[in-house]
Amino acid sequence: MSQYHQTISRSRLPPELLCIISSLSRHADLPALALTDTVLNGIATPLIYRTIHLHDYSTALKCLSTLALDKGLQTFGRDLAALVRSFFLHDSCRAIQYVGPGAGFGNLLAISVLRMKNLESLRTEDYALKVLLALLSSPHPVLRTLELMLYARLNPPVIDDSIQTLNLLMHAQGTLPQLLDLKVHVPTLRDADLTVVLRNVIAPRANALRCLSLTSQAGGFFLPIVFSLSLPSLERVEVGISELKDPNLRFGASVRSLAVHEPLLMLGENDYILPDDKCPLLEDLSCFPSTVSSFLSPRAQVRRPIHTLRLSYASYDRHLTDHSVDFVPEWSDISTAIFYTTFSAAPLKHLFFQVEKLRIPRLRRIIRHLQRLGSLVLVLMTSPEPADVHALGQQFIRHLPRLRTLRLSDVGYKLYGPNQAFAFARDVPLQREWLAEFARCSSALNRVAFTTEFEWEKGTDGAWYTTECVSDAPLDPEDVEGESSDDEELGVEDGHEVYVDDMDDDDE
Repeated sequence: MSQYHQTISRSRLPPELLCIISSLSRHADLPALALTDTVLNGIATPLIYRTIHLHDYSTALKCLSTLALDKGLQTFGRDLAALVRSFFLHDSCRAIQYVGPGAGFGNLLAISVLRMKNLESLRTEDYALKVLLALLSSPHPVLRTLELMLYARLNPPVIDDSIQTLNLLMHAQGTLPQLLDLKVHVPTLRDADLTVVLRNVIAPRANALRCLSLTSQAGGFFLPIVFSLSLPSLERVEVGISELKDPNLRFGASVRSLAVHEPLLMLGENDYILPDDKCPLLEDLSCFPSTVSSFLSPRAQVRRPIHTLRLSYASYDRHLTDHSVDFVPEWSDISTAIFYTTFSAAPLKHLFFQVEKLRIPRLRRIIRHLQRLGSLVLVLMTSPEPADVHALGQQFIRHLPRLRTLRLSDVGYKLYGPNQAFAFARDVPLQREWLAEFARCSSALNRVAFTTEFEWEKGTDGAWYTTECVSDAPLDPEDVEGESSDDEELGVEDGHEVYVDDMDDDDE
């Protein structure tokens, strides 16, 4: 068939079908699709810019240079910044660690955000103050989620620029009329002016704010900002444990999800019990393993209905935000934390945790606490042995009749490069073998991931399908060596194993 007839044939496809084809394409393939012809360009371009994740400095600089252009200078006269709905600038975009990108990068970022008038969610780990000033300097009527990570910089020009930006923010009059979720993290050093700025952002939305996270390495950041403010709609909160203990900080029954920013053991105590009137209807708890007992203590008068437990901030996220880089719990810590869920008013249904290695005997030891578990996310810092993954079927999944979702995360490898992953991350035939084994062990399981590269979903016909096209590019040579766990042997300190050592030794 001639090239002419191919073009005519494609042009006769209904636009709705072309939209479906484009929406099912991998994001990495959309630029090539947009170059096919003007029709597909008009369909693919909004999909390209709808959600933007920037992980490296070079790509971020090119992207921001494009978004910052005036509409008249854009191809086809389109305002590309107006197409952006979600924008995420990740920590890996720093050109130089602890110094950050230059001022030119910050200016491009501010101009781009200023033009993103249809922005719904934003996260940035650089030039957060500039971004906030841009948001308050022009209308952003549909922005609902905002996450700002402020880091200390050693570059004097950057420090001076931040001081000047903070002074401008003190006089900013703009508001974010649809803001529902706000997350701000600052370094050890804080500025009183920043407290005022954030309070001015929160106050107009105090009655509607649904999620609020205000954390600092030094603590004492949350209360000065929200003091005397009524937050009746607040459902999700992230706060330091030191502030949570403050009697002046009170959360009503509306709070269903709580993230505790630092572990109790770092403060030199681990016997604190949260008062019964704080978060009495808590359902979702995210904290370090050592903190779980503060919320689910056998000595508490009221049992909270916690059914979701996220240890060390673990979650299944494909954009480098689903594990704690500086703290990997031991298996003994995980076992003890899960033991305390027996003191919850609700069965444990969703569990997220991170460990160094996949250990089948350790998983077997916690099975009795997981009989109602519906989903499990396991973040691993070392690539599992294929035999251990296969053994998950008979040794673990078979004993959990309600488990519907199982995800293994290799995000720890992604920290060393986007093309790093578990050794079997793109081995589709091997993963199909494991899925067949899992299917023989459970009829309930319908969603599985062996990597953050892609997931598997069981269709109505009983067959397994990938959620997206699997890359056939070879992985980079592995240069991340796993370290042996300190709890290689099951004999651990008395304070931890006391709640779990009554399991049968033949589980080994």
